[in-house]
Amino acid sequence: MGTELVNPISLLDHCWLPVNQPSAHPHKAGPHLLAVSLPTLSSVFQLHQSLSFTAESEREKEKWIEAVQESIAETLSDYEVAEKIWFNEANRSCADCHAPRPEWASVNLGVVICKKCAGQHRSLGPSISKVRSLKLDSSIWSNELVELFLEVGNKNANTFWAANLPLEEDLHSGASAEQRATFIRRKYRERKYRRVLEGFHDLEQLNQGLCAAAVSPDVLQTMALVFSGADVMCATGDPTYSTPYLLAQRAGQKLQMEFLHQNKLSDFPRLEQWLENPSLSDASLFMDGFLYISSGPAKSTLDRRGRDDMARRWCTLEGGFLSYYESERSPSPIGRVDVAMVVSLAVSNTETMTGAG
Repeated sequence: MGTELVNPISLLDHCWLPVNQPSAHPHKAGPHLLAVSLPTLSSVFQLHQSLSFTAESEREKEKWIEAVQESIAETLSDYEVAEKIWFNEANRSCADCHAPRPEWASVNLGVVICKKCAGQHRSLGPSISKVRSLKLDSSIWSNELVELFLEVGNKNANTFWAANLPLEEDLHSGASAEQRATFIRRKYRERKYRRVLEGFHDLEQLNQGLCAAAVSPDVLQTMALVFSGADVMCATGDPTYSTPYLLAQRAGQKLQMEFLHQNKLSDFPRLEQWLENPSLSDASLFMDGFLYISSGPAKSTLDRRGRDDMARRWCTLEGGFLSYYESERSPSPIGRVDVAMVVSLAVSNTETMTGAG
């Protein structure tokens, strides 16, 4: 006798977003819920009306949840760190595509980047680029890290990363995701456009140069050495100050210490040792795709009959709004949710959806 999948939804989790929303009838106002799950049911409850969203795959569900989480956080953020970083005029445009007012940064590479480029930086992995928000990740922006970005700036950083960039290969703010991915991969993973350091022919010479630079104020030289393959954790020959970081600490070079700290897990081997990994993904905060929506309580099954009761809509998450359209080509949405009204995001278990227990 074959095994029947009696309740497929029980294998899936659900994501609910309580929402505080102003009302003309305060006594009727209550928490509103947004859920994005799969093949799960997602619901937005506004007063006495509810909408249910269903993603087409587990992967799509996770992407939507992550995007909504980040969009919610963005609406609650401020520009205090960004304003400090932008004090250096070179940081007022993206280091990669030159888009204005970039709100993200690679804290180990020392570059300020826009949201779209940040998505492609994430695809490089944290051993190459550690992406952080100027607005959302305020806890990591110490005075030393802010000072490092002011000292370096996009212009100085690009004297290394883009020293040999042909004009025709430069990225522009209107570039597609594919163009952006290719450029950023070539620039940082392959280091195709980097400045070649003279007089450093092997790892031993690079490490010796790093130990010498770490005790000086020249953080740009330290960056060039590390990004050319010097080992941040190399032996210095001093049993007491055994790493470049400790040498910088002894010399009182706080910016050197900050840069070396941010790169302690970075991996920039010498280029002849590098094996290119072509795996890329776009993880920007822009999100779109099809979801199934119904204007009623969430369904407890996701079989064909359950989906027949739901409308398949094109949905976008952009600028703090989750909007849904009649079709992908529709010029205007038929409804949307302001994520600024969402105050928390949590994953609930199956019993919450099915009413079990």
